[in-house]
Amino acid sequence: MDFSEKAYDFCLGHGAGKREAYYISLAAEEMAGNIIKHGFFRDGGHHTMELRVIHKKNSFMLRIRDNSHIFDPIKKMAAVSSINDPSRYIGIKMVMKMATDVVYTSTLKLNNLVIRIDMPEEKQVHDPDDEDD
Repeated sequence: MDFSEKAYDFCLGHGAGKREAYYISLAAEEMAGNIIKHGFFRDGGHHTMELRVIHKKNSFMLRIRDNSHIFDPIKKMAAVSSINDPSRYIGIKMVMKMATDVVYTSTLKLNNLVIRIDMPEEKQVHDPDDEDD
């Protein structure tokens, strides 16, 4: 079983709908594929990648950490937004559109990408202890 299937099953097992589970698994497949294709083979060095799905109350986060060359997909999207070819960078575009939030940092020569997808309002769990009095 590959990671995207495991991510999908994890999300379903923690209360996500099929849509949110699909988004997380698709994001994992698209972004990991880009890292391998454009980062790992670029310099022929030894590289590693860690993918982790995190469930926090009403959202799911995909965290990808790798030691490939620096690649910020947020900056890349800004740079290519004027390209007229709709199929160019389609995987990154899809991930950015379906995500609630995307954060990229590069620390200690590690790329860290966190993609958050919130559950729809009807599936969210509301904790009365979290509300202001």
